[in-house]
Amino acid sequence: TKEEDYAPYFMPFSVALFGSDSKPIILDEKGSKETTLVIKESKQSFTFSNISEKPFVSLNRDFTAPVFVESSLENKDYLFLMAHDNDPFNIWECSQKLAQNFIQKLIENPDYIIPEEYFSACEGILQNASLDEAFKSLTLTLPSLTLLIDSQKPPLFEESFKALKHLRKTIALRLKSLLLNYYQKFSLKEEYKVDAGSIGKRAL
Repeated sequence: TKEEDYAPYFMPFSVALFGSDSKPIILDEKGSKETTLVIKESKQSFTFSNISEKPFVSLNRDFTAPVFVESSLENKDYLFLMAHDNDPFNIWECSQKLAQNFIQKLIENPDYIIPEEYFSACEGILQNASLDEAFKSLTLTLPSLTLLIDSQKPPLFEESFKALKHLRKTIALRLKSLLLNYYQKFSLKEEYKVDAGSIGKRAL
């Protein structure tokens, strides 16, 4: 069936804009820092007024629309949002996008240097007391080899494996002290519990 045969879906799509100072931008006279756009056409435009600088755009917040989003965001945008966004889904999404992009860079050039901002963002997530341990573990878990290969034509098994291994090792070395502290903190000999807090600690 041709794509044009499908009618547009009615879809809520939440967004927020952040300034370079990492603070959310006020979007309307009510002081809203987030808004839900209603998408009901195959092509639509939305305009925000009184924006004094190019913002960092947080898309599909809280996964309001069950879709894969294609955007013009670059690594610098993902790095900013991973470090400063206040929406857990987008923090996770940006961390995954960055990991996939860096792995692709390493496949193309094994000497590629991963930006320092990435490690700072990872460290910030680990030290963020407002995030639970299960979410921290999920966010910092790198994409699987299967996921990486699924997006490649042709599939680059060996190159992807080496790049993934390199990124994992680099993160471990750069965050060694912090990760070791977490390991020691959560390696307590206590009764095995099946609750959210205990599962999150074991995952991390």
